[in-house]
Amino acid sequence: MVEFIICKDGGAGRRDISVVLECCQLEVACPRITDLGAYDCKAVGGIPALPTNQDEAQVAPYNIVFGDDPCGTILVDAYDDATPDACGGQDQTITRTVFIWDDLPGGTPVRIPS
Repeated sequence: MVEFIICKDGGAGRRDISVVLECCQLEVACPRITDLGAYDCKAVGGIPALPTNQDEAQVAPYNIVFGDDPCGTILVDAYDDATPDACGGQDQTITRTVFIWDDLPGGTPVRIPS
């Protein structure tokens, strides 16, 4: 935060006007452990759901840390690069990608890739 104090003398005396500029920044820290685990045919129902908002992204199993001064509403989207088939007989490695961005006031959120 930056604060300016503007002073004016004269007229009815000294008047101070305070102008406060808020600084904002989207800060996100990914966890060191990103492996969500291994699931077999009996445990496929235990695969964590995709996070859809900040609350879901900052708790286990994602544990993403968010800063305190975002410039707008924090938006979260996620996808898997394949559909889990734990009962198919072959091992799969599925990459889950989580997108996080600020919905800046008066702007349009940008998602990469679009």
